[in-house]
Amino acid sequence: MPPNRHNTSITGSHQQRKQSKSETICQERRTALRLLLFNNTKRELPETLREKVLKYDRHAIVKRNWTSVLDALGDCDVIVDYSDDTEAVRHRINEIWQRRVRANYTIRPAYFVISKTSQHHLARFEVERLGGHFLHLYDVPTRLGDELEQIRLRLGKLGCSLPRWLITYEGNGRTLQVSVSFLGSRGLQLVRAEDGLAAELAVLITRNGIPRSIAAWRKIMLGSPLFKSAGGSFNVPSRTTLRMHIHRDYIRELQRAFDEVRAGYCAERVMERARLGEKTVGYRIKGRWDPVTR
Repeated sequence: MPPNRHNTSITGSHQQRKQSKSETICQERRTALRLLLFNNTKRELPETLREKVLKYDRHAIVKRNWTSVLDALGDCDVIVDYSDDTEAVRHRINEIWQRRVRANYTIRPAYFVISKTSQHHLARFEVERLGGHFLHLYDVPTRLGDELEQIRLRLGKLGCSLPRWLITYEGNGRTLQVSVSFLGSRGLQLVRAEDGLAAELAVLITRNGIPRSIAAWRKIMLGSPLFKSAGGSFNVPSRTTLRMHIHRDYIRELQRAFDEVRAGYCAERVMERARLGEKTVGYRIKGRWDPVTR
């Protein structure tokens, strides 16, 4: 955490907050999220919103200028945008997303829109479609804390690079097919990979307990019912081809699926590489998985 928040908090304090003693390396946990409240309306902040934000983070800072928000991105975990202008909100969410991508898919800040627009259903759809979070001003007194807790949990999963996978099998024998999906903020998202590549991904995900060498992954594929060697329809890739898939194709297909719904995951980090000195000795795709048979 930086030595200070650079700006006056809503309460006017510059005191540095203490980090949680139980902070873990994986999830980079803090006792609470650091909030930055952005208000570019010509109105004062509603008292209910102000009080709830302060209750969660008494050092939350408030901004009225977007440039100053961009200058403070390193000092916050969540941007709370109080606005009724859906088009302007879309522009700001897109700008934050592009900055996160350029920073190698940094997981922060999350974007949380508070609005009192009468068209809140449409606004919610647009915000969540772009990977943000939405809450109507009317619901702030009862739901703000729960929504922030959900954001904190989501950031923890992103920090650990642990997607929740769903592996769907259809058919049997030479008609056996498989698809790979992951659980995003708006439900299941399909990884649109070519059938053979999807079969390889399914094997790496369902046997992801430990990192394995290229040779070890080929051996597992040889025994998988998805591949011809065990009665399936797909060819087991050669060691050279499998290496290329691991270093290039899996990452490309996974990142494309993650970005389609702005999940926030970085495929390079989801694909774990075990090293011995300078040498890579094993690979695995991280995350929990569930099977579905149709």
